[in-house]
Amino acid sequence: MQFPFRVGKSHLKVFSAVCSNFVVVWIIGAFATRELFVLTSNILAVILMWYAAAWAEKEVERNYES
Repeated sequence: MQFPFRVGKSHLKVFSAVCSNFVVVWIIGAFATRELFVLTSNILAVILMWYAAAWAEKEVERNYES
């Protein structure tokens, strides 16, 4: 049995918005910490979420807009 699930434009837009919100939260968390490990993990999380948000927006433009 196959489970048909198609990721649509609205799903990608919501994913991009959530990733953007995480970027803001982790940037604030980076300024609020004093530990090097937490600072490094926050910076890596920011980079990954920023990349994911940009990827989702690019997929929306490439697949759903003419």
